[in-house]
Amino acid sequence: MIFVIILASALVGWSLGRNNIATLFGPSVVSGVMNYRIATVVAGIFVLAGSIVHGSAGLSTVNSITKVSLDISLSASIGTAILIILMTHFSIPTSITQGIVGSLVGLGMINGYVNWNIVLKVAIFWAMAPFGAIVISFISHKLLSIQFNKIRSLRKRQTILQIMTLLFGIYASYSLGANNVANVVGPFVGKGMLNTP
Repeated sequence: MIFVIILASALVGWSLGRNNIATLFGPSVVSGVMNYRIATVVAGIFVLAGSIVHGSAGLSTVNSITKVSLDISLSASIGTAILIILMTHFSIPTSITQGIVGSLVGLGMINGYVNWNIVLKVAIFWAMAPFGAIVISFISHKLLSIQFNKIRSLRKRQTILQIMTLLFGIYASYSLGANNVANVVGPFVGKGMLNTP
């Protein structure tokens, strides 16, 4: 049983990494600010660090959407992985959280129990996230561009861009790892399938 759980979780984790490297470093790599190989190594290191240090935070949320069992958890994980793989094939960055929550809600509806309070909480934050990002990015762009435009040397500008890109990429990678452990193994935590330290 543990081998099947590890295999399903690995499939979800692989599809997550395949889909989200573009989100983390896509603009930086395409614009030539960062090398693709460096971006993938940095992402791998800090996604792992985020997973280990802060990865347990959302586990209780994911595994309380419905009554988990091995068949439900496997179905949700495999369904999510296939969805993410298909979206990646069509070059569409996709939220793995939406995939796993949607899978668990669908399976919960089939089995007659969905914790709608948890689903509503998650949906509210989904709705808030893009608008929060718009506001924060607008303000930060205005503030940073004031200082950045004072720099006349193109070499200094390039160096600053590379350093900031690396730092924000590290933070984004760490956050991705911390935020997505629950999506990868959350359905298996509880009912004795997987335990957390």
